[in-house]
Amino acid sequence: MGNQQSIFSEEEFEWFEANTFFTRTEIIRIYRYFERITQGTKQMSMDTFVTIPELQINPFRMRIAQVFSNDDGIIEFEDFLDFLSVFSEEATRDVKSFYAFRIYDWDDDDYLSPEDVRNVVRCQVGTNLSEEEIETVVANIFNETDIDGDDRISFVEFDHVMARCPDFVNTFRIRI
Repeated sequence: MGNQQSIFSEEEFEWFEANTFFTRTEIIRIYRYFERITQGTKQMSMDTFVTIPELQINPFRMRIAQVFSNDDGIIEFEDFLDFLSVFSEEATRDVKSFYAFRIYDWDDDDYLSPEDVRNVVRCQVGTNLSEEEIETVVANIFNETDIDGDDRISFVEFDHVMARCPDFVNTFRIRI
């Protein structure tokens, strides 16, 4: 227990445990992993963050970095812990849905616009679809999701669709 106490105070542990889906032992393991990545600097840039093995092949890695970094583009331990908590197996569908929405909301205006959805589709398909095909996909997404027809998808509309996607929770996951 003495080694654990030298890493975080009891209050910090209690806060981490209350605000993440991790146990004390998992928090220590994640902290040691974070220390290895940052080489003791206690923070990392978004450029470093997107190269961690858990994100290297994720097409949304830069957007994930933007969502979980501070305004200066720096990821500190608490940000990293939040990131891993959201993508953990224990995170609830509601938490995952909230963060998926934030990741897909490229312009951070609290709505998914057609341009936001185009960006999401482009990230997922790369160059495998023509612009015309992408527009068809975007139109279909809006037909299914934009319940009030205001040409933007609110979080409530998004969450309603995610609640009907049983695989969503399993695909929005990272194991460390």
